[in-house]
Amino acid sequence: MSIINKQVVQRSWGSFELAARSPELVFPSETIRTQDVSGLSYGPAFKYDEFMVLPSRLQAIFVVLFLATVAFAMATSQPLPSLHSRWIARRLMPRSGEGPSDRDLDAGFVHITNITTSAPVDSGRTVTVRTTFKGKGDPGYLLSSIMISEAALALVQDQDLLPPFGKRGGVLTPMTAFGDVLIQRLNTCGRISIESGVVPVEGGRAK
Repeated sequence: MSIINKQVVQRSWGSFELAARSPELVFPSETIRTQDVSGLSYGPAFKYDEFMVLPSRLQAIFVVLFLATVAFAMATSQPLPSLHSRWIARRLMPRSGEGPSDRDLDAGFVHITNITTSAPVDSGRTVTVRTTFKGKGDPGYLLSSIMISEAALALVQDQDLLPPFGKRGGVLTPMTAFGDVLIQRLNTCGRISIESGVVPVEGGRAK
């Protein structure tokens, strides 16, 4: 998911940066004065990266080799005839109506930690913020459906609270469309917890 997530984050950065620099290109002229875009920009020095944390070095090596093998096979193998492809899919993929049980869905979980460090000020000091995203339930099936449902409800029930991009509409990312509205909804759904806090610094190092 790293490649896809980077593209989504970069699109959010680009949309916010354009709105902060040239709001007349983003919002209709009659609504520019009513849109507060001063705090949208991530800044020109913004960078984003992500990685997966595994329990051991051995597991990390195994995952890397597995992903590299799959990518190599997909890049070098010839397309199979449609009949062969369907035959393989029928035996490897779940059939219509099949999927994980309710027990399996409830047993899943996801834990994401985001570390954000500001650009240094004139004194060289930076501020670091840690954000955690914890979900109880299978992230691919259960939590995804919850996030999609809460996003749809936000469009219907919280339209007046949406950020400027959400009120304008268009092809948007979750952050540009919903902002804190979606975060608050997810925090009250009972299965997802999103928390942020400034990381204390001792001896010049973040704790």
